[in-house]
Amino acid sequence: MESWRLLTLVLCSYGVFRELRPLDPFIVKFLSDTPLNFTHDQVFEKVLPLTVYSHWIWLVVLFLLTDMLRYKPVIVLNSITGIVIYALYSFCQSLFAMQVASSLTGLFYACELAYYTYIYAKVDKSHYQEVTGYTQAAGLVGKAISGIVAQAVYLGKVPMFTIAYISLAMMAGATLWSLALPAAERSIYFNRRQSEQIGIDAARIAKLQLGFKIIWDDFISAFRHPNVWKWIFWWTVSDGIYLQVIQLIQLYWDDIYNNNPEKNNLWNGIVDAGSTLAAALCAYLFGLWRVDWSTYGELAVSIFSAFLGTFLMILSFLHKTLPAAYVLYVFFFVFYNSSVTIARSQIASHIKPDNAGLTFGATMLFALLYQSLITSVMTQCFELDISSQFYIFGGMYFGISVLYSAQWIVRMLLRCFRKNE
Repeated sequence: MESWRLLTLVLCSYGVFRELRPLDPFIVKFLSDTPLNFTHDQVFEKVLPLTVYSHWIWLVVLFLLTDMLRYKPVIVLNSITGIVIYALYSFCQSLFAMQVASSLTGLFYACELAYYTYIYAKVDKSHYQEVTGYTQAAGLVGKAISGIVAQAVYLGKVPMFTIAYISLAMMAGATLWSLALPAAERSIYFNRRQSEQIGIDAARIAKLQLGFKIIWDDFISAFRHPNVWKWIFWWTVSDGIYLQVIQLIQLYWDDIYNNNPEKNNLWNGIVDAGSTLAAALCAYLFGLWRVDWSTYGELAVSIFSAFLGTFLMILSFLHKTLPAAYVLYVFFFVFYNSSVTIARSQIASHIKPDNAGLTFGATMLFALLYQSLITSVMTQCFELDISSQFYIFGGMYFGISVLYSAQWIVRMLLRCFRKNE
């Protein structure tokens, strides 16, 4: 086996391991059931928001540290953080411990950056497209397996703490596996090869200055295009709403279940697995679909945004029918991830390949900041319930749909006028 394939196999095995967290699809059920017995309001207002705030803070720090430390230390930190999180869930019962675990979850998610960028420092650029597909597929496979395992354990009436123990064991396995990864000799910004440093054999401080200069130059190069800003704006607003829906959906399902426990059963694990695989398939098919997205991309995302708004508005009125809520969530998840494929392709077509990580990372940061604003205003300031938030999010998507469809119509009319001239 070629060395790059073997390395990719090791990294992808780690990617599957780190996603095997069967507690996640039932985390709200875990927090609200015996013996923890936290109330809906405690989980909604005092636990979950901490993940949102810590995620973007850690993302800023780890974007720089991941490159400076050459990936592997952050990958190991990712796994160790997972051990601490699930140890807190397994052996602690206080509200403070759950808040610490929620805050560390933001760090855990931010560390994903190292997993997805490490491989680019270890393989030749000619293999980038292949390894990107492999690492993303590994994460999706791990998440799908995790959902199926979670559902099987839950239906088997196994105590929720047992699911926490399983998640803790998987994180321990991921940590051991991460130690097997070879260290990266270089990175994109702060540890370039000598030939890549334009002949500069500088001290560490000079290398840092050079790294920050390259980051700034790449940022300016990527964000100076109006078309890039157009798609980044859509991605930022849409992703901020999407992340908040993902954050709240389990609480919403749990509320519906508690209203009619005799008529409903929780299928969170299966829904998580099914929506992940369906979204992956649709995103893959969209990637193969030969359409002139530069011409029809705005129209496509305006239509998708209208569908997303419709799904959320209908979802906001479903207080008793859990199966319908599950189906609408799957549609929402699949439609969003399909439309993101269009946005990513349009952004990538206007930037240098080496700028993709920086551009997409910055966009994720913007989306997390927007999600933090939503959380602080809607959840903690106005204390809106989940149904009201979903209804408002639906209206936001309709607003995006109107904006981008109007933009597309204006652009098509201008093109027609130019042709007639």
